[in-house]
Amino acid sequence: MISYDPVPAPTPAPGFGWHRVARSLPWALLALVIGCAFVVPLVVLTLTAFRTDLPGLPGTWTLAGFAEAFTDTDILSPLFQSFLFAVASATGGTAVALFFVFLSTRTTVRLRRMITPMMIIILATPALFFALSWGMLGADRVGLVNKIGTALTGQTESIFSINSWAGLIFVMSIKLSAFSYFLLLGPSLRMSRALEEAAEVSGSGRAGTFFRIYLPLLSPAITGSLLIGFIGSLQAFDTPQIIGTQAGIRVLSTEIFNYISLYPANYAAAASLSLGLVGVLALLVAGQLILLKGRDYTTVGGRAAHGAGWSFPKTGWLMSAVIVIFAAIAFLLPTLQLVLSSLNTVFGRYDSFSLKNYETILRNPTSLGAVGNTVLFMVVGGFLTVLLGAIMTYALRARPAPWKRVLEVPTWIPWAMPGIVGSLAILGTILAIPALHGLYGTAPAMFIALVIASLPIAMRFTESSVLQIDHQLVDAARVSGASGAGSFRSVVLPIIAPSFVSGWFVTGLAIAGNLEIPLLLGSTKTTTIAGLAYKYYVDSASPRAAAIFCLLLLTVAAMFIVSALLRFALVRLTGRTTRNRAAPLPADPAARPLTAAAESATT
Repeated sequence: MISYDPVPAPTPAPGFGWHRVARSLPWALLALVIGCAFVVPLVVLTLTAFRTDLPGLPGTWTLAGFAEAFTDTDILSPLFQSFLFAVASATGGTAVALFFVFLSTRTTVRLRRMITPMMIIILATPALFFALSWGMLGADRVGLVNKIGTALTGQTESIFSINSWAGLIFVMSIKLSAFSYFLLLGPSLRMSRALEEAAEVSGSGRAGTFFRIYLPLLSPAITGSLLIGFIGSLQAFDTPQIIGTQAGIRVLSTEIFNYISLYPANYAAAASLSLGLVGVLALLVAGQLILLKGRDYTTVGGRAAHGAGWSFPKTGWLMSAVIVIFAAIAFLLPTLQLVLSSLNTVFGRYDSFSLKNYETILRNPTSLGAVGNTVLFMVVGGFLTVLLGAIMTYALRARPAPWKRVLEVPTWIPWAMPGIVGSLAILGTILAIPALHGLYGTAPAMFIALVIASLPIAMRFTESSVLQIDHQLVDAARVSGASGAGSFRSVVLPIIAPSFVSGWFVTGLAIAGNLEIPLLLGSTKTTTIAGLAYKYYVDSASPRAAAIFCLLLLTVAAMFIVSALLRFALVRLTGRTTRNRAAPLPADPAARPLTAAAESATT
């Protein structure tokens, strides 16, 4: 009898199985989040510029918005004033930062170690703080600066008016100086002192060495600082709106706000002007890349790269005094003005202290709602924003791939869309989609918008920590059976935990100090501390504005203490875990393979 071997069943051709679908779902979800957060608002903003009404509402296609925004001769004044404001503020902020970077990295001035912590405080403080506090400090006749000045000089006229070009540029330069300081600090620290020492040996004085060696070698960073300052000034809304408009100074951001806030709202003109501003910012970034492309500024040396700093025996005390004066101007005096104003019911009087303003605020349901919204947005919104930023950075940057660039490019859109423009784009999205109409003027709308607006900050804050993680750690977790989400939760998050907490605090500050979103997406009954403080200020209720902003400062201080303690605990826990991993091998040879395997698994 002849037997035949059974013929094996044909192997099915590989297809798009459920496991591939499951692996593609996270990327599809990430693409959906990026598209909804960054791409859709830009598309809606573009469509709004070409319609007589918002997309989704009855209207016709038209170019009237561009015609009104760019052909009206009245727009020439805001364009020129925006350019002047941006150039002067960027130059002032960079000059101040360059001076303090030089003191911090190139001298032995006694108080030089105070500079970096001082700049951290200025950087973390919302721009609205400087605008409101200096708007009160430099107010004609009743501001604390003018009160002290008239008392010392005996004059009846104010010695300084903040509502002027000088005041506007002065306040903006203070805020920009912190950004510029940290842009210049790294390059200055890495710069070799050997070239400066060689110049001094060759007979060049300190002034010649500074202008011929130090400044040229630092010029790429200075160029970047000037560009960032220029972009930041064009984007600024808080300071020009609070200080500039009082002096009749009109810039592009305030013009965009006027198109929306005045009745009837002209969304087409506002969107057209916004697109023009976005185009200018994009050209500036491209110009910087072209300007610095191909240039060689190698300054990092090997041995003897870091010599002794310059000492100033005769003028060192003067430089230390400048540090103290700047700290007083940037933070101490503004805080004192807010506290004193909050304890008086009449702005400009500093002799009848009481808690009436705080009592009025705490009895007002709208004020309590603003405080509650701000705390919720800072804590929950800040945490969610940093978590999303870490996930996006890990997914898109940890293992670069050409197709991931398609998802990464839209995350840079907010950098070219200033705060008022981004807020307008989100507002247009909510009003253009009928299903989202119910969100307008509610806390959820502000929450979502603040998270979207703060995502670029969170992504850049967690980027360095995520990219420093060795791929082998994640690969070991994946080989051990962990999923992508599991490896992120068990490996990446514990390693970046200290940076995550710091980013949580900084992002929470950015959310709490945001003014544009509460003004455009909030309502009279649903707002934040920033929005309510602005309303009190423009309604000539400066003492209440100071009081509610002092509540914000107390909230920020409490959050800082909690985040500092949490970061300290995480650092201690991480250090303890590292020491445990470094424990000696057991004496029993049979136990050594188990110990080695345990160390490998934990690593």
